[in-house]
Amino acid sequence: MHLVPAPGRPARLDSIEALLATLIPRLAFPTATRGRPEVLPAALLWGALLVCILDGQPRQRAIWRVVTGSGLWHYPAVPVTAEAVRQRLLHGGPDVLQDLFDQVTAALAERFPGDPTLAPFATGGVYAMDDTTLDQVAKALPAAEGSVRPLAGRLHTVFDLRRQLFRTVLPTDLPYENERVAAPDLIASLPPRSLLVFDRGYLSFPLFDALTDGGRWFVTRLPATTTVTVAHVLTRTREVEDLLVFLGKHRADRSKHLYRLVTITSGFGVRRYLTNVRKAKRLTPAQIVRLYARRWDIELAFKLVKRELGLHLIWSTAWQVILLQIWGTLLIAQIAAALRQALAVRAGVDLFDVSLPLLLRDLPRYVARGEPDVLGAIVARDRYGGIIRPSRRIRMRVPMNLPITPPPKGLRRVQVPRYAGKR
Repeated sequence: MHLVPAPGRPARLDSIEALLATLIPRLAFPTATRGRPEVLPAALLWGALLVCILDGQPRQRAIWRVVTGSGLWHYPAVPVTAEAVRQRLLHGGPDVLQDLFDQVTAALAERFPGDPTLAPFATGGVYAMDDTTLDQVAKALPAAEGSVRPLAGRLHTVFDLRRQLFRTVLPTDLPYENERVAAPDLIASLPPRSLLVFDRGYLSFPLFDALTDGGRWFVTRLPATTTVTVAHVLTRTREVEDLLVFLGKHRADRSKHLYRLVTITSGFGVRRYLTNVRKAKRLTPAQIVRLYARRWDIELAFKLVKRELGLHLIWSTAWQVILLQIWGTLLIAQIAAALRQALAVRAGVDLFDVSLPLLLRDLPRYVARGEPDVLGAIVARDRYGGIIRPSRRIRMRVPMNLPITPPPKGLRRVQVPRYAGKR
């Protein structure tokens, strides 16, 4: 299928539309069980929505023009009213797109197993948890309601670090909601023996204990102001201190479980990492540092959906319409990540040696040349010169093969917790 870029449209997005054209007909759309057959095919409607999101115009009028004007791909135009399109979008629309997102994510997760070397003991998967604020809506409210453009909402997410895909997304129209509010629901979506990485914004003794009780591991940073009670010293050198500790002391809040507190002193300063993986040989200090550094992956995913795929510009103040844009954009982001995975596998390079923004920008150029094997052409011509290049990620050096003093038998690992404070 040959795609002609729309005027003013970033040509880098045409390759994603080509994938959508083959993917949409294979998806299972909910069908009406009562009444007369639908005049407007579901594949045409939701395909038009996704294409309009790619064009940066996820508005009802733009979708209606695609549906009734030129049609889409091999679907002919359908003579329906703008109101009919609006009703279809608003009634069940967000649920339909969320279901499509889940279908696409499951299919991609099965196709791309991800990096098996990342914390292999975590058989349930390795994930990052974080949230991001949706930007202001594109237009001001009517004068009667004030001219300030409000923030559209917030996304609470879990990101699969092995596969580089969003696994769970919980949108909310409360832009200032604390990230810890959604954490229990996000964690509940993960299987046992998962490993979760998150930042200091999720500091909560009950949360840490709940993860441990649920058979899930975690790695996070611990502020210097958080007190601990040392139970055993595993390692103590000039650069690395590895301790088994209970969180809190004296009359302060106390954790239920025993944790590992790893302190690294380097040219980057002093950093404290907390984990409930108590066996130092299972997860060494060096591996803890590298694993926590992968938390940056979810920030890059947020950057992709906002800057590269247009979620920085919210077109409506109606939450149901905003949800359509959110789920449509995230679905497209999953497909873009799959393109990157496929190229990395084909080139035999690390995933982070493939620049996703450059891939989205340059892929149509290879398609326009009529290359019979687009990914092969990129591998042959762009290795270490463009799309494929050595990753520039900075890595902190941590000593290996550190001496470990095993904990004594009978060391207490559980105590009566105290959650009197806000943590």
